[in-house]
Amino acid sequence: MRFPADVDLVVFLYVTGKILLTALPNLRQSAPHVPISYEIKNVPEASLTEAQARYFAPYDEKLAAMNYRPVCTYLIGNYGKNLTRHYLNPAERSRCEVAIHELALTVEGRQAFTSSCVIHFHTRFTDDRVLTTRNMKLKNILDNPPYWVLQECPQIDDPAKLKRIHDARAQTMGCPVAPPTDVDRILRDVQSEHQRYSAYQLSVGGYRPVPGEDSYALSDKVHWRGVRNYFNPFAQGISARLFFPVAILAAALPVFARLEYAPAAAHAAHFSRPPSRIRCPGHTPALLHRCGISHRLLLRTRNFPLGLPADLHPGPPLHQRQPGPHSLQRSRRRRSLVRSPVQETPPRRPDPPNRSLIRAKAFPL
Repeated sequence: MRFPADVDLVVFLYVTGKILLTALPNLRQSAPHVPISYEIKNVPEASLTEAQARYFAPYDEKLAAMNYRPVCTYLIGNYGKNLTRHYLNPAERSRCEVAIHELALTVEGRQAFTSSCVIHFHTRFTDDRVLTTRNMKLKNILDNPPYWVLQECPQIDDPAKLKRIHDARAQTMGCPVAPPTDVDRILRDVQSEHQRYSAYQLSVGGYRPVPGEDSYALSDKVHWRGVRNYFNPFAQGISARLFFPVAILAAALPVFARLEYAPAAAHAAHFSRPPSRIRCPGHTPALLHRCGISHRLLLRTRNFPLGLPADLHPGPPLHQRQPGPHSLQRSRRRRSLVRSPVQETPPRRPDPPNRSLIRAKAFPL
């Protein structure tokens, strides 16, 4: 008994299995360690590169319209390449941070750099709780401390709208505390919050100490959360309101292509010259490309393995489909109509009149 095999499904299963088998050892080796103490360096405005200053410029303009002014820019030297700018508004109890995350990628021996930006609004309260509202695109894989109230808004890039959401929640949490205004106190506050957060992660098993080093390593529990989030589209900043229409569209386009062009494909397989509507070999695959483009544009250019089964459709691809008997029968009938000469049918002569009936009407009794 033969079972039909879909190449796309085989590739999906292979990639998924490889990820599940190799993810944990790769993450143990490549995930960076978290330092016990940050090496925080204040970066003067004159020391910024032209690209960094140009990256911060639109955020400076948007926050200036909200009366937030930059106070300092700092870099954590022993933990990645994250450049953070601190903003304050004298009339507000909330402070703002714009963090640029720079990631170095090595592809075929060449190193390339990509960057992302996250906007944070923080408010501290008298009971030592901290409210944070941010637009981080990826879901956090670490446990949130009980003192930290976190609002994730990955679809919002406007600082003013993010601030309104933050203020609405802050009004329900008690009395806020004014943030520090001088640079030294700001940097000390960043260091103390990091140590407080690290102590909580050690207590819940998110971090584990590294022997002989002044750093922490992520536990296997956290690594498996990262693998789970890789397969979960909603953990990548994609809203359900946007995901389901795109998934339905992606599943419907290949089916529409097969239903629309199956008779034409059968004709192309049977005759040497296909009809004009499928004469271009890229016409039908164009629908499949649009399916991928819909994922790429509407889902914010993030790839996840669930995008592949959303595009799968039953049966072999259209160009490999063998014409069925119904399609061949239609093709043969069309060919016979085209090749046979047109014969004109002679007009039918009318029936002769019934003379006895005419006589009876003319001479009634």
